[in-house]
Amino acid sequence: MRDALLCVPTADQQPYALARWRPELPAAAAIATCVLPEEPGEAELQQAAAAARALPAEAAIVLDFVGHGASVTRRMRELAPGRVVVDVGGEALAAVEGLLAGELRACS
Repeated sequence: MRDALLCVPTADQQPYALARWRPELPAAAAIATCVLPEEPGEAELQQAAAAARALPAEAAIVLDFVGHGASVTRRMRELAPGRVVVDVGGEALAAVEGLLAGELRACS
């Protein structure tokens, strides 16, 4: 990933997302943020897709939060064809669910 649009649930989270992702990307990377609530409406999804189109064509869209449904990730992929959509929250949630399932099996 060279460039990225970081989608966060609140404006307060924007500086933290930038601080978290800046070291992971090349120094010359184009990085932007946008607010995308946990349960966004179509207009908010369209705004995020428009923000992604303002970045270089190879810029990824990073959903940098937990709490949204898989439909958000799916819709972003539809609105931004050809762009990589990274669902950080979904990956983290799946990992936690897997760990908890393993612990439950071990306890039974």
